[in-house]
Amino acid sequence: MSKALEDFIAQYPLTLNDDVRWGDMDAFGHVNNTVYYRYFESARVLMDERISFHDAENNIGAILAEQSCRYRIPVIYPDTLTIGLRNIEIREFDVIQEYALFSHTHQAIAATGTGRLVRFDYRNNSKVMIDDNLRRRLQTIEWAGA
Repeated sequence: MSKALEDFIAQYPLTLNDDVRWGDMDAFGHVNNTVYYRYFESARVLMDERISFHDAENNIGAILAEQSCRYRIPVIYPDTLTIGLRNIEIREFDVIQEYALFSHTHQAIAATGTGRLVRFDYRNNSKVMIDDNLRRRLQTIEWAGA
């Protein structure tokens, strides 16, 4: 593992690897801008699998209220990305997350982004407070510097 990748992983308590697929690229020969959001989504799904942000029995889950991405360098096939996620702020009804994509080919961060997940009751169509138990689980992947 390179020093650059070690440094990246040290900043993001939740990481996963994903291979860039040929079909991720567009006519301009680089990964299409929309695909970056799918990479971020993969990190959110992993977070949910680890800490159970959703409560299927009560039809409560997350709704993505907003998301942004800053593209730093173009990614092309073949490459492997390490996707990082950290919670930077846990609020009453939502959590603000930061994402980053580390390109193994470039040995650098290819993109960064943020997202705001709102705890949501799909039966009543309303937001739900993040209780103390969920807050503790979210803090297990919270960035120590936040």
